[in-house]
Amino acid sequence: MTPAIRFAGVGHAYAVRNAAPVQALAEVAFDVAPHEFVAVVGPSGCGKSTLLRMVAGLLSPSRGSVEVRGAAPATQQAAMALAFQKPTLPPWFDVLGNVLFPLKHRGLRIGQAERERAMSLLAMMGLADFAKRRPDELSGGMQQRVALCRALVTEPEILLLDEPFSALDALTRDELGFELLRLGAARPRTVILITHSVAEAVMLADRVLVRSPRPGRIAAEFIPDLPRPRGPEVTRLPAFQEAINDVRDTINRLGAHRLPGLAA
Repeated sequence: MTPAIRFAGVGHAYAVRNAAPVQALAEVAFDVAPHEFVAVVGPSGCGKSTLLRMVAGLLSPSRGSVEVRGAAPATQQAAMALAFQKPTLPPWFDVLGNVLFPLKHRGLRIGQAERERAMSLLAMMGLADFAKRRPDELSGGMQQRVALCRALVTEPEILLLDEPFSALDALTRDELGFELLRLGAARPRTVILITHSVAEAVMLADRVLVRSPRPGRIAAEFIPDLPRPRGPEVTRLPAFQEAINDVRDTINRLGAHRLPGLAA
């Protein structure tokens, strides 16, 4: 079976004016299977977001190769959607307009079917009654829900999440995480989640990849022994805490816990 995503010997260095290049990635090699949910954890500056930008076709590696569904990422962009740490919702659109924006950006005609799809996503996120509100009328958690709807409205095969819950309070963060799992159960897709939260990675992912400090490598991987479908009750299982401890122990051995931007 062709992997949904493949990294083969990938390295990347960022040019710096009047200084030596900054080596962000080194010898990164891993596959992501179709419909697999992979979380990537590691300290700030270890190249986690660089990985996503390469999958999205926004950045080419200095060496090695990245493939999406067996082809160059730039040729597969219609099959992908990317959600960022901040919602970045244009204030001149209402909520429904923000969700529909990716379809308009691709030059697609917005008809009844597209509006119903967008409204269905908003309803699943508990936002149907806010479709005509402006982004500044919503809480941060509600704005992030809109951003997720916007990412999902194109029905992507691959969903790339760059710390989409990091600015939210703990309760809202968990709620949106489980909502994402519920949506994924209804329509399976391949997901890569970048996160600084070990607990979030274990709670959501089929597989957790631990990155080393820069230059970032895949230092270890873990497969949480947790049932699916997952709901809040999974956090009370002994296996949940055991998996968190295993990942933390690896992070401690790497020394990444001494670097900023990594939460247990």
